[in-house]
Amino acid sequence: MAATTPASPDAALAPYEEEYHVEEALQATAPQEVKDNQNSLNRAMGGAAVVGGVAGLVLMGPVVGLVAAAGGAALATTKGKAGDVTRATGEAVASAGGRLKELDKKHKISDKAAKAAVKGANWASNKLQVKK
Repeated sequence: MAATTPASPDAALAPYEEEYHVEEALQATAPQEVKDNQNSLNRAMGGAAVVGGVAGLVLMGPVVGLVAAAGGAALATTKGKAGDVTRATGEAVASAGGRLKELDKKHKISDKAAKAAVKGANWASNKLQVKK
């Protein structure tokens, strides 16, 4: 009697899936891991875009800043040493940005800065008024 070969790898695993709950295990772990990896890549791309954009803006102007931001984000998606360095730099910048948000939330720095800017603009406006 000849042994039968299953039509597909899925068919070969079918008898074991129910016993070991393979499908539930895959659904429970894989999507979150993929989601975490995508979030990490997005953070790294965003940070790399900030680094490239600021560097390009400071060194060459706004057009080069935009191009450098896009280049930094694109480079973060590549494999190899350049991609690894870009992702690490981007992640560090994103992490620093997260810490700055926490500080702002705790100490209301942006609110205080906005109030100071309005106060300074009002003072300058009063000093520049033409007296009749």
